[in-house]
Amino acid sequence: MSSSSSRRGARRSRRRSRRPSRAIVIVVVLLAVFATAAVAVSTTGLGLDDDRETRNVILFIGDGMGDSEITSARNYEYGSDGRLPGIDALPHDGRFTVHSLTRNGEPDYVADSAAAATAWATGQQTYDGAIGVDVDGAAHPTLLELAKKKGLRTGNVTTASVQDATPAAQMAHVAKRSCQEPEDTSDNCPENALESGGKGSISEQVLTTRPDVVLGGGLEIFEDEEAESGEFAGVTLLDQAERRGFQVVQDQTALAAVDEADQKAPLLGLFADGHLPVDWVGPKATRTGGKTPAVRCATPVIAAIATGSESLVTDGVTGRLIRPGAIDLFCEALAHYCTDEDARRAAGEAGFQASQRYGWDAVNHELAEAYMRVIRQHNEGGRQQRSPVP
Repeated sequence: MSSSSSRRGARRSRRRSRRPSRAIVIVVVLLAVFATAAVAVSTTGLGLDDDRETRNVILFIGDGMGDSEITSARNYEYGSDGRLPGIDALPHDGRFTVHSLTRNGEPDYVADSAAAATAWATGQQTYDGAIGVDVDGAAHPTLLELAKKKGLRTGNVTTASVQDATPAAQMAHVAKRSCQEPEDTSDNCPENALESGGKGSISEQVLTTRPDVVLGGGLEIFEDEEAESGEFAGVTLLDQAERRGFQVVQDQTALAAVDEADQKAPLLGLFADGHLPVDWVGPKATRTGGKTPAVRCATPVIAAIATGSESLVTDGVTGRLIRPGAIDLFCEALAHYCTDEDARRAAGEAGFQASQRYGWDAVNHELAEAYMRVIRQHNEGGRQQRSPVP
């Protein structure tokens, strides 16, 4: 077995015995974007509203966040006529949609985050999975690289791992988003590997692109993986970062102790093995989710008497039906259910039982019965037409 294979086996063994991900109390920006995304850019000092000189531009990209997600959040938190204090306060907004391409250049209307992030970063449409390259594999300069070339200070902050598609698209150029470390790059993106004359894996290119500040997750790869070729062959990426002058921090205390970051001593903060932990995780989608019972909210319904409402709400049982315009009766019903927990629970339970009429099994049964009735009526009608007239 070659020494390279031995090192790979040892690294895989260490991966299997990893400690739990570290956590850090720090506010960071989520950089992961899908086909359609919302972007917030502060315009204070951009010359749009005044003549002051532009000093800083901060681009926020929300994970899969488009108009529908923003509207849902606004309605939930502030009502349909409310305003989100942050994004709704910006004086200007704009919209655009990105789709990816096939390797033949044909439209692919559902882009993955790598293709969408590459479009954001380089202005080039590309295929799903591509990081910083076009459909022909040619690299294009990113916003971060262009800013750095102009002498501006640059930073890339994410709640994902720094090798994840969207933050990576600002710092790297590889054929596949999975080529995050040297070994995978040699196997799956050989044209990008250092030993082939390429720029290396995403993690290696984070170091060579050298933003002034990089904060996020992805520590595991830096700790476990070694360069396969070049000046730092056999050296872990974390040791390589330190040898190349990076200030490497892994917790809040170390981060707070950093006074300055620049090209002489850039800052690399890695606060979790992979993605940073999140505050809340909802139920995971499953292939069999549609076959499970509906979530029981046990909430009564107060509705105006209108077309269809009487078939869904039983007055006094599953809730209350109020005639249109009877605001006093609506308020009375609302106060009743808000203050009487037993009545609220009873109406909610009755509503849940009534909802079972609309479950998949019940609906399929009713549909089958309806078809059978139509077939019977059709057959009986045919027999009647064939019967002789007395």
